[in-house]
Amino acid sequence: MNNQGVKMNEQLNSSRLSHLIEDAILEDIGLGDVTTDSIVPNDLLGHGDILVKEPGVIAGLEVASMIFQYIDPDLRFKQFTKDGSYIEESKIAATVDGPFASILKTERTVLNILQRMSGIATIPTFDKRGTQVKSKSKQKISTMSEKSSNRKV
Repeated sequence: MNNQGVKMNEQLNSSRLSHLIEDAILEDIGLGDVTTDSIVPNDLLGHGDILVKEPGVIAGLEVASMIFQYIDPDLRFKQFTKDGSYIEESKIAATVDGPFASILKTERTVLNILQRMSGIATIPTFDKRGTQVKSKSKQKISTMSEKSSNRKV
């Protein structure tokens, strides 16, 4: 494939990913999060950990970062591992900091994407010694533990 074909393919994939993100957000929060909007102050800052609850292959972190940025460019997402990496139970795969309301609005969509993609990536996977093992369960990733930096909600 020539350079023009590669660029076209990248644009098409980017467009598909953008549509996937928009559809997922629309499904999860629709036109807004009435509860969060009514009880969480706009100036409240928060922190969230993306905690792995079962060992497996992590996937979807790059998409998670895009979702956080789509909802609120002021959110700061930091990943501690790469997509496709094996990750142990109880490890923090990533964190997010910024406006607490934005974290709350985004968490369900992000966790749905991470759980789905990580579950698919984990079946089959490899153990620490490089031996292939099969996993029948979907990898579990917990909801983020939100902590406000100023006030509690």
